[in-house]
Amino acid sequence: MDHEHMMRYLRTPAGCDGGNLHGRHWTFGLEPGGGESLEFYRNPPIEDWQGYVDENSSPTPFADAAKKYPFRYRVAKLEAAKHGWETSDYLEFAEAHRLYAKDSDFYRGNLGAFPIVNMNADTYNTIADAIGIPDRQKFNQVQDKVRGPMFREWVAYYSPLCLICFGNSESNDQNLYRYLEIFTPGDPKIEWLGKVQKNHAYHKIINDGKTHLFVLPHPTPGGGGGTDMGSDEGISALGRLIAERIW
Repeated sequence: MDHEHMMRYLRTPAGCDGGNLHGRHWTFGLEPGGGESLEFYRNPPIEDWQGYVDENSSPTPFADAAKKYPFRYRVAKLEAAKHGWETSDYLEFAEAHRLYAKDSDFYRGNLGAFPIVNMNADTYNTIADAIGIPDRQKFNQVQDKVRGPMFREWVAYYSPLCLICFGNSESNDQNLYRYLEIFTPGDPKIEWLGKVQKNHAYHKIINDGKTHLFVLPHPTPGGGGGTDMGSDEGISALGRLIAERIW
């Protein structure tokens, strides 16, 4: 991929599912799921706009979007628990709060701009030539260098109340400082909230006291070697823990 084209692509909201940046509740993952053709990675389209759930897409658009993938419905359950709802009522919560509509109170983003399934060294090798960066770690560094300032500008301008960031399926600890460098560079201090089976949860107040940053285990069963995000009971506990900090 041409270097200038990559820089232009990375400076857009590419990879972010969207919603409403003016909303108070944001979640971020490491990179979007899905996959594309090699041609996409050679020449991704430059589209500088935010996505959102279209309320006219079905009779129950927000519930449909919330239950579409395991990651999405567990995040929806977490948001429900954080707002005092039962996790079993997450579809009703999604509809009532119009989850990720363009005028909702919610936004969902990703650090990475490229959709990649089960990213690891082997899967990255299949697209390395097309992207033009042979090393996975260097690829992350390039993305973070470009997108980090953009995301910090978003946080400073929109001042979300709650920014929840998720690790990957192996561990969130190895990604903790990556999130800190993105959202609060040069300040590694963070509150440890406790151990979640084989993983950990963290909290930090950033953005001059306006935003609560959380780094949590990946919300899939067994994520990070086994996490409570795989059960409604565990999700409810984490939701209550977050609510205690932000409300």
